[in-house]
Amino acid sequence: EPSKPSISLDEARLFGYYISEGCHNRDTLKSGEYILHGTEFSFNLNEDMTYAEDVRSICNRLGIRHSTSRIPSRNVLVISTTNTVARKFAAWCDINGSHLSQHKALSEEVMRWPIEYKMELLKGMFRGDGTHYVGSRGIPSVSYTTASGVLAEQLQIILAHVGIYAGLVVHTRKPGKFNKNPAVKNMVNIGGIQCLEFADQVWGSDNRFTGY
Repeated sequence: EPSKPSISLDEARLFGYYISEGCHNRDTLKSGEYILHGTEFSFNLNEDMTYAEDVRSICNRLGIRHSTSRIPSRNVLVISTTNTVARKFAAWCDINGSHLSQHKALSEEVMRWPIEYKMELLKGMFRGDGTHYVGSRGIPSVSYTTASGVLAEQLQIILAHVGIYAGLVVHTRKPGKFNKNPAVKNMVNIGGIQCLEFADQVWGSDNRFTGY
């Protein structure tokens, strides 16, 4: 049975961006505790007027103060949020999604959201860590990559809730000379005709499948 969301549709999409591109904007004290200011969202510079602008527009509607830093040498821009509304939303994200990429996971409330909320969540997530392309055999595909195995499995479930079948492939990079820890990449893949409509819902006019 669907649960009653504790946030708005705008916040649901912003939460999707947080799951993919977000982290805490905070100061860590010597004691190990930290002061939470809000959230940070990172994008490529070429996403400044698309997905980064979507985040800024949502923040404006929600009354979240924000600033944008552009770092050309790294081809990245960072949107930082900070005020009372931002801190409240950041705390909600921590409870319902965690804050480290490898530990990102959705709460029971989020997993039981109504379909319209799940679609807003998916928009933010796939605009962040998702991609869509036509493969070498001319077959359209959509994929989402995450370091969290739990999140990958939860994403499969949410996609099934909205009527989309998705497979899961796990890639593990062996420890190297400088990086002693193995890196795990979980890829949730959507193939075939079903991904065309989904891509249109997620990326809209920026959909690479237009005219396919």
